[in-house]
Amino acid sequence: MLKHFLKQPNLLLKSALLAVSAGLIFSCTPKFTAKENRLSERDLVYQKGLTLFQISKYEEATPFFIKVVHQNQGPRDEIYSSSLWCLSVIYDSKGEYDKALISLIELEQRRPAEISAFKIQLSIAKNYYRLDNIKLALATLKAIEQSKPQERLGVAELYFSTLENVKFNFDQTLTEELIFLREAQKYLLYVMESGEPKLSAEASEVLQNLYLDFLKVTEKSQLDYGYRRKVAVQILDNLRGLDVYKLDDKMQLKPVNSFFTFSTKKQTELIDWLHQ
Repeated sequence: MLKHFLKQPNLLLKSALLAVSAGLIFSCTPKFTAKENRLSERDLVYQKGLTLFQISKYEEATPFFIKVVHQNQGPRDEIYSSSLWCLSVIYDSKGEYDKALISLIELEQRRPAEISAFKIQLSIAKNYYRLDNIKLALATLKAIEQSKPQERLGVAELYFSTLENVKFNFDQTLTEELIFLREAQKYLLYVMESGEPKLSAEASEVLQNLYLDFLKVTEKSQLDYGYRRKVAVQILDNLRGLDVYKLDDKMQLKPVNSFFTFSTKKQTELIDWLHQ
């Protein structure tokens, strides 16, 4: 089991992800019609797992989802696909990234209509990075780019799918998570630049708070100084990486301006710290 150096997500991100989880459950839960008042035993097992999953009782929820996936009822089995996604989230949270990938790769192959392919692929890339499989991580990100998600997806789907994939464990794979964030953050910037009032503001605040959480690691004096410098350099690289996506005509938008003001300030602070 990986040891966690830091696992204290900020309140805004935690609240946003709670809202995302609620949306996930709503969108991924199979719809039972009035004619299906009597749920099968398998349906009831799934519902028990889902109830526990919703309140983050992951250990207790796991056996229910495992029982469901042992009874695959074909490519259109929504309960099976939803259980695979829930298991991937559970394994992700526990640092069992190889197990998360097994569920995600099967999900990608199934192509369930009720779960965004963009979200699945982004999660696959994140876990490849965590397992230090850079080649497959980059290949997955290339496939995402070729699908042109900014053009194909609505702003809301792009935002919430990305948001679900910026849940980090802040453990020994922290630098790998930062490398993944460098690739994923452009989708949050796209949402900021979309002009959608609520989502644009949320995306800006979420990304700022994510970096504040990562920056806390550089302030932990009990951690190895070389490791803290490595994290600081990666954060600086990430923030500079976003500059190439900055559109001057979008800077008048408050969320965009707010983020880049934050970014400029933190880049200056990091450079000063690194040169001490």
